[in-house]
Amino acid sequence: MLDLGGEGTPEFVSRIRKEESRIAAIYSYVGDTRVSHNFEFACLVAAHYIKAKARYGLDTVRGVADMFWGYNGRYHDSYLLSSYVSSDPENGVILSFTFKGVTKSDMNAGCLAVWKELISKELPK
Repeated sequence: MLDLGGEGTPEFVSRIRKEESRIAAIYSYVGDTRVSHNFEFACLVAAHYIKAKARYGLDTVRGVADMFWGYNGRYHDSYLLSSYVSSDPENGVILSFTFKGVTKSDMNAGCLAVWKELISKELPK
């Protein structure tokens, strides 16, 4: 979840530990500050990054979509072309992605479709 680049290098884990410590300090978080061991802290880290990626706020579909797109690196020219964000096979929107030189149709719902489904449901109290 917290990939700061350099996988397979000696710095990979130390970069993650440094970033975990930085974010824990911002929020005065006490407890296990390893995203790989503490789901609560991992959620805080994700929320921290989401907040940083929300260029247009989170009160419109466009703002939420752009945040998801930014969280995943703003690959492609628009969130509309990102399968990670905009794939919605249930509604006929099937986008593709390329991984290791192979292009595949993404038959999974993108995060925008999942978000729309979640907000359309009444959450239990």
